[in-house]
Formats: sequence, structure tokens, C-alpha cells
Amino acid sequence: MESPLQVWDSVELWLSTLPFPPQVAILVAVLVPLSFVIARVLIVVTDAFVSPRLVDVIRGRDEAAEEELE
Repeated sequence: MESPLQVWDSVELWLSTLPFPPQVAILVAVLVPLSFVIARVLIVVTDAFVSPRLVDVIRGRDEAAEEELE
């Protein structure tokens, strides 16, 4: 456990010594893809636990539910 903490400390120190624009560029380059991955995982997990029919209604792909509303 000591080694990952030392690596993180060195990365954090390196990042904090950079000027602001490179810090923002690195942050965006890391957080945007990470956010997409987290969102995709949440979608898959939610789809696994929510009824498939309800998912179809929410996404607007359930013709039977649309006919009931008309």
C-alpha cells in the first residue's frame, strides 16, 4: 500500500507545479473519458436492475405504451 501512495504523491506534486493551462488540459484529458466510462457503467447497471419494459417506455421504444397514451 505504501508504493501506490508514493506514486500518487509524486504525480500530485508534479501536477501542482505545472502552470494553470497544462493543469486544465491534463484534467480535461483525464476526466472527460473517465466521466463517459462512469456514465456507461451506470447505464448498464441501471438497465440490469430496472424492468426491460420500463426501460423501453423511458427510451420511447415501447409502441404498446404509446398506443395506450393515444
